[in-house]
Amino acid sequence: MLQFPIKNLTGTQSLLTEAMARDIPKIGGQENVTDAIAHFKFFTPAGSWTWYMTELDQTTGEAFGKVFSSLCPDGEWGTFLLANDEYPEESLAGIKANGMAIERDAHFQPTPMSQCK
Repeated sequence: MLQFPIKNLTGTQSLLTEAMARDIPKIGGQENVTDAIAHFKFFTPAGSWTWYMTELDQTTGEAFGKVFSSLCPDGEWGTFLLANDEYPEESLAGIKANGMAIERDAHFQPTPMSQCK
């Protein structure tokens, strides 16, 4: 079970709190939705990576969404770990890019994925 709040590597920001996670559909919850809703946006402040989370397994910390980067400008759908106690460096909470921790866009509002880039 995820331990909330999930903080970024430097502890400077809560990536997700229990209250924030309540409205995120479970994995597969938007499978039949034509234009899935991104609930949160995470990014590397000093890089080109952006993750849009559409679904979350609150037990395992596995999230589903779309990631964009300079290597994949059209984005790619898939799963990623929001947090992982056993292998923290393999999760968003444990990533540091160019010396900076992953951040959550505090101003992002739930948005259809067709409008996310």
